Amino acid sequence: NFVVDPVGGTGIESTSAENISVFPNPFSDYLEIINLPTEEFTLEITDVNGKKINYVQLNKMSGKLILNTSSLSQGIYFIAVSTQGKISYFKSVK
Repeated sequence: NFVVDPVGGTGIESTSAENISVFPNPFSDYLEIINLPTEEFTLEITDVNGKKINYVQLNKMSGKLILNTSSLSQGIYFIAVSTQGKISYFKSVK
């Protein structure tokens, strides 16, 4: 379903879950997530009914992801990013 495109290194050191940003909102064909932790983290996307749309576990990221969301239907989606016991939730609309 999704294409995860890690973007090249930024020199950003480890960030906490509170600094993460998800945009644009509303989104259409892509969703960009920045200030991701550079250590291991998980990213889970669910729809408004709680159905898991995507789940990825990544390690040693550059701090930025671009998700291809062109295959998603219009609706409300929730993104959870968890790392080192911290979880951040984001609500996005397509």
